Order: sequence, then C-alpha cells, then structure tokens
Amino acid sequence: MDKKAYRFIKDKKRVMFYSLTYFADYYDSDGDGVASIEDNLKEIETLLKEGYVTSLFANIIGEGEDAKRRFRGIIELCKKYGATFWMICSLYRSSETTIEDYVASVQTTVDVIKSVEGGWDIFSGFYWDEPYLHVLSNDDFYEMTKALYLTYKKRIYPVFCTNILNQELIDFCKLGTERSVPRCEALKYVTDAGWDNYAYDVREEFSDNQMQIERLEALSNALGVKFNSTDDFHLYFQDEMMKKFDHPVNVWMYPCAYDRLTYTGLKSDEDYCRAQVEYFNTFLYRTSEKYKLQRNAGLCLFTYNSRSFIGLVKRLPIKIDGKMLCTEEGFEEKWYEMDAAIKRVRQAYDDEGEIEIYAGLDE
Repeated sequence: MDKKAYRFIKDKKRVMFYSLTYFADYYDSDGDGVASIEDNLKEIETLLKEGYVTSLFANIIGEGEDAKRRFRGIIELCKKYGATFWMICSLYRSSETTIEDYVASVQTTVDVIKSVEGGWDIFSGFYWDEPYLHVLSNDDFYEMTKALYLTYKKRIYPVFCTNILNQELIDFCKLGTERSVPRCEALKYVTDAGWDNYAYDVREEFSDNQMQIERLEALSNALGVKFNSTDDFHLYFQDEMMKKFDHPVNVWMYPCAYDRLTYTGLKSDEDYCRAQVEYFNTFLYRTSEKYKLQRNAGLCLFTYNSRSFIGLVKRLPIKIDGKMLCTEEGFEEKWYEMDAAIKRVRQAYDDEGEIEIYAGLDE
C-alpha cells in the first residue's frame, strides 16, 4: 500500500446511535405527544453529555426554518461535547436527475453546516443506509460518491445490507434481478463502511437454539459455506465486504440495540443487545488483524427514536431536568447493563487516544 496515494487523519474510534436524530416525528420524554425542537435537542444533549455517543447522524429533516434550526442545534451540541456528525444523504439516480443537480441539493445542507462557526471542522462526511438494497446501480453509486468526495473532500460512508454482498445472498433472499452486487471499482471513493445484520444471537447459551441452527444450515446449503456458529456467519460477511476494497477503509460494526424478533424465535432483550455490543467490539479488533486494509472506526448501535420501534432512547436510565426519560407504562424497566456496556466501550476508545483514520484519495 502506497501511503502517498491516500490521505490519513488522526481521530479516535467513535460510538454512534442510529437513528437518534433521523426521524422528524420525535416525541417528548413522557410520550404524550410530539416534542418541541427544544425538547428534542435536550434529549440529544443528555445522550452526549452522559457519555453514550461521540458522533451523530443528522440532516435537515422536514422543511422550513424550524428544520434548519434543529439541524444547527445538533451541530452546536456536537461542538459543545467534542462530538462529530455525518450527513444522512439521499440517493443519486441518473434516471431521475443530473449529478450537478444532485450536488446542488446537497449544497443546501452544506451551506447550513458552514453557517455554524466550526461546523465544517466537525463534519465527518456523507452517509447512506443500505444504498444497494434500494436498487441503486454501481454506476450511480460511483458517480454520486465521486462527485461528493471531489467537491467536498469529506469521508464517504455506506452501510451495506448483508443480503446484497454477493449474488448467492441475493438469490437466497429472493431479492429479484434488479439489485446489484457492489463492485470494487464502484467503491473507489468509499472511506468508511459497515454491514448490518441484527437477528443472530451471539450468546453461547443460545448456540444450540434449533431455529437459529436451521437458519444457519439453510444459509450454508445455499452459499456452499459451512457455518458452525454465528461467529462463522459474521466472519463470512466481513470477508465478503472487505474483498470488495483495494484501498484502506474504516470499518464500523453494527450491534442490535432495539426490540426485534430474532432467528431464535425470541425477541431481543437487554442481555441480547448487551452481548451484541461486547461481541462486535471484540470482533472489530479480531478482524483488524486479518485485513491489512481495515481500520477500526468504532460501533454504530442500531436503534430508533420513535414509537414504532422501542430503542435506546426509551430504555437507557437517563434523566432530563431530574426526570427519567420515557417513563410511560411499559418502559419502567431500564437497561442498566446495556448502559454500562456502552459506556465501557466509549471509555476504552477514549483511553486508546487518537488513531490513524483513512480520509480518502489524495487527488
């Protein structure tokens, strides 16, 4: 690897929640109705202040000056607590618009970022959630990421759905013929990446769960790869993603951090999510020894901030103005072990200090 061909910066590994700031319909701490912008920002500040996250995903959600005011408020909070943030981006489709118009639409958000003193300095880059699952071509992904990288020289970060990492997975999941497998040449401008899959229980006591075993056997038969454990399964996905890169990439792990049905036939609970945090943090270090191109970026805990899915905002034992957040019926049981696990990881990252992060092509 010729370091002269690439840019590197010093940063620390980060902990993020997805989707803490993503939804326009954010709710007040009592769950009685839609929160004001001030109440929503107070929730975000509490999570930053209490040491859960060191980076955020954000964008202008909605229209008008209030939406911009909320976005600027998030940037100001990131400044205040030494955090960074990523812009959640829409997808470019050449059948619907020109690349020039696409970049112009992004520029409107960039202008708001630059209107906050110091905002551009803590802006990490551009993020897409499962772009290929949403029927995006390799050519459009390449043109989109090339245009944004060359225009702004900020990091480029997609997370990949595991179901599209190769054609066998697309066929097994019956996703049809319109989805593309990411190609190496289309990922030229990617600096950060991850894959997400939340439904396999990593705890040893569930390794003999029959439903999960049958799911792994079905995958083994379809892919021609023997999965003796969920760890084998996760290593397979890491292999499939990493072999698509011929340049350095900062890798993020995605632990489950919300209530969902799993392949054991049971719902995820606090211990399930705690185990995912600890497992994927260890996985990040283990795999970095295998892949010379991999740089450990951190954890992105997949969660929600809405009533549709019960996530960390309702589960963590945090208080705003002395009042426990989201104490309505059904959410009295707080996740103290999960709380401790997240803070342990974040503290370890802080103690590790700055590391070398890949920042893009030097061109």
